[in-house]
Amino acid sequence: MPKCTRQAALVTSIVDGDTIDVLINGQTYRVRYIGIDTPERDEYFYNPATAFNQNLVFNKTVTLVKDVSETDTFDRLLRYIIVGDTFVNYELVRQGYAQAARYPPDIACSSFFESAEFAAQTTDSGMWMPTPTPFVPPAGGGGGGNCDPSYPSVCIPSSTS
Repeated sequence: MPKCTRQAALVTSIVDGDTIDVLINGQTYRVRYIGIDTPERDEYFYNPATAFNQNLVFNKTVTLVKDVSETDTFDRLLRYIIVGDTFVNYELVRQGYAQAARYPPDIACSSFFESAEFAAQTTDSGMWMPTPTPFVPPAGGGGGGNCDPSYPSVCIPSSTS
């Protein structure tokens, strides 16, 4: 296993649930969390994932830990994030705000994240929480031609039947 390098940084901005901007030695860098994926702007659970990430790291000094790759195709640093005693990548998955995602060669923690995702799914945490399915009544009432139009979601026979 490669030697993991660590570096301190100040989180200056939250881009979304798995991307932040940090300040290192007076220079700003965009950082993409390794091994996880959170919902994008137009997807379900984007806002809660982004807010949870913000609560964990915004305006805090974090430790960035490199796996194998330095950057991704968008020139973002690829890192595991630690703040205090919290492994942020793991915590996002464990609480149901992110999914585990393998992006070789940066897979040192993949099994750990996959176990956390399974636990989040099992306990219906975060994005894995069941959502009620709304009832959509059939067009024209509950069925049959003699339904009272005053009750569009069920078929109650009309008093004129």
